[in-house]
Amino acid sequence: MVARPATTYGPEYDDLWATALDRFSIACGVVRSPASVRYKHGGNLVVEVRAAGDDALVGYAAVKRQTSLLVDLLARSPADLSAVLGATRDWLALAPDGIALKKTGLKAMETPVLSSTLETLGFTPVDYRFAFVCTPLDPSISADAVAPERWYIMPGD
Repeated sequence: MVARPATTYGPEYDDLWATALDRFSIACGVVRSPASVRYKHGGNLVVEVRAAGDDALVGYAAVKRQTSLLVDLLARSPADLSAVLGATRDWLALAPDGIALKKTGLKAMETPVLSSTLETLGFTPVDYRFAFVCTPLDPSISADAVAPERWYIMPGD
């Protein structure tokens, strides 16, 4: 995998979202399109991760410069999450100081989608909690259909 700062957001980002939508079986999530990634992460550092052989976009990560918090992460499949986040982490560790990112260590919010990836990569849990509650407004939708485990959610959403 090759990680580098994202400079353009072309149709590959649409394709990445479509592939991820299918392979993650995302029931609920914020659409990630080239325009939304560019807009939503205008002040963040966006690192794209590409396959070394064919330069295909495997995923990207967006990190808030002021806090080093991972605010968005998308990979083409659950199996690629560790590779995308690991490549991003490794690139950040070697990045020049001029990228204006606090060098306090990469932080991430543990979500059901990211839990095993964070554990695999050796992230250390801290005692911090966040609340995410889903209540269907339409009585024909079951609570299980919108349970937090079915969401693809990141702090930047």
